[in-house]
Amino acid sequence: MRHDFGWVFVWVFLINTIFSVVANNITRTHPIRDGETIVSTGEKFAFGFFSPRGSDLRYVGIWYNKVKIQSVVWVANRERPILGNGGIVAIGDDGNLIIREGNGRIVWSSNVKVGESNSSTFLRDTCNLVLSVGENSKLPLWQSFNFPTDTYLPDMEIHMDIHEGGEKRVFTSWRNATDPSPGNYTMGVDPLEVRSTYLFVFKLTNEGNGSVYFTYTPSSNSDLVRFQIGWEWIQRQERWINDGNLWSKVQQHPSEECDWYNHCGAFGKCSSMDENNCICVEGFVPTDSEQWRRGNWTGGCVRRTQLRRCAVGNVLTMEDGKTDGFVVVQNVKLPDFVDYIGNEEVY
Repeated sequence: MRHDFGWVFVWVFLINTIFSVVANNITRTHPIRDGETIVSTGEKFAFGFFSPRGSDLRYVGIWYNKVKIQSVVWVANRERPILGNGGIVAIGDDGNLIIREGNGRIVWSSNVKVGESNSSTFLRDTCNLVLSVGENSKLPLWQSFNFPTDTYLPDMEIHMDIHEGGEKRVFTSWRNATDPSPGNYTMGVDPLEVRSTYLFVFKLTNEGNGSVYFTYTPSSNSDLVRFQIGWEWIQRQERWINDGNLWSKVQQHPSEECDWYNHCGAFGKCSSMDENNCICVEGFVPTDSEQWRRGNWTGGCVRRTQLRRCAVGNVLTMEDGKTDGFVVVQNVKLPDFVDYIGNEEVY
């Protein structure tokens, strides 16, 4: 009797290969273990376990599927990594997406009220990881777009409430190159500065009641473009270059030293045209002359002569009878988050 075990092996191999490529979801009966991934429909992004370069800790995140350099764009358990390779991503008993250690302890959950026993998680080609009932559900129960990490991508909707005290979603840097836990720097949009519907290739959509969101669409849909806030506090826009297998910088901010926050300290003025970058405004001297000579200007400047003034009517006068005044400082950019205080009738 002839047994075609070879054909059985080939069919099993082909079936496993096909399903490992096309699977883009996690269900109650289809979890993923460390070493397995799900891939978005167009094979643009992958979701699974990874370790940052130089680290043995295991995280769950999303990265570009066909970019040869590991380029993680979203991390779930950024504050609770897993030791060892026993981790599992699954749909929990309550319908939430969960991450479990090998001992069964839950280290992360989507933590929403699901109310459905047949929820699933899908990875979309926009890089949005969605928990829903059915892949085409218009009302996801949870989505990663609402919980960004450090990277903003095309077609990602960033929602904001422009009312005072309203929710502002921001991107938070990694702590360092090997630790994706929340770092010291954030990137976002100031709603007070949003004036028009279209800002270059950004589009602002008003949903009403003070709720708005913006999206970014690159000039070419084939380009892989990302905006990222680095752990060293540099915000970059980069484009992937296939021929060179590298991320090419489109722009970055700060682009020069004078854009660095508090570079010259209080009452200091920065000029990229000057060799020493920083000078004190008129009437001020360095707080620490030695540090200033060494190129550490963050201590700023203090008044050369303390003001001695008293009020006579509405005029401020010095003790010798001279009046106080203001010195005009030209061709400077005001600090971020400046507050304008004064008479609205003054132009």
